Order: sequence, then C-alpha cells, then structure tokens
Amino acid sequence: MKRVLLCGAITAIIIITSVIMLISLNNHNNALCSKVDECVEAYENKKSELALQKVEELTHLWEDYYTDMAFVVQSDKIHGICVSISKLKPLLKEQSNEFISECESIKLSLELIYDSHYPYLRNVI
Repeated sequence: MKRVLLCGAITAIIIITSVIMLISLNNHNNALCSKVDECVEAYENKKSELALQKVEELTHLWEDYYTDMAFVVQSDKIHGICVSISKLKPLLKEQSNEFISECESIKLSLELIYDSHYPYLRNVI
C-alpha cells in the first residue's frame, strides 16, 4: 500500500510540475509575442526610434525568457530564436524588409515550442 501511495505522490508531483511549467511557458511566450507585435507596429508606422526601443525591450525580455526556460526547452529551439532576435537591430537600422519576416519567424518558433510541450494525446501515447 505504501508503494501505491508513493507512486501516486510522485505522479502527482510530476503532473503539477508539468502544469506549472506549461503555464509559465505560455505566459512567457505571450509576453514575447506581444512585444514582437509592438516592434512590428512601430516599424510599420515608420517610427525608427520607438522601434529601436521596442527591440531593446524585446532583447531584455528574451534574456529573461532564456534564463527561465533554458532548462525546459531544448537548446536548439532556443538557439534559433536567439539568432533571429540578434538580427533584429541590424535589420531595423538598415530599414530592411526582412525585419518583419524575422519577427514572424520568432512568433512562429515560440508557437512551435509551446505546441511541442503541450501534452497532446499523440505525444503521450
């Protein structure tokens, strides 16, 4: 009976930890996506100073994300976003059209990270 209780407790701890990490991942992803949207909006409105400020804020938010989620998310997925974020400032200074595509790439990568961690039935079985 003690083994059953111990197994139940361990399973409950795993489930609770997974739910907490999934909620945290979702909150961080939503914050990053909204900041990316702010960058795109400032870029499309031809507000270079504001867009540069938003990119700086995105970079700081990304650093927080990286430190919080590095142990949850695989490093190759995080590395792709890191490369895209590092390209944003030079693309903004050049007024390149690739700025928007890099922003969309970041949002898509964040969406894929969340989907890969969500416990769909096909992932569990």
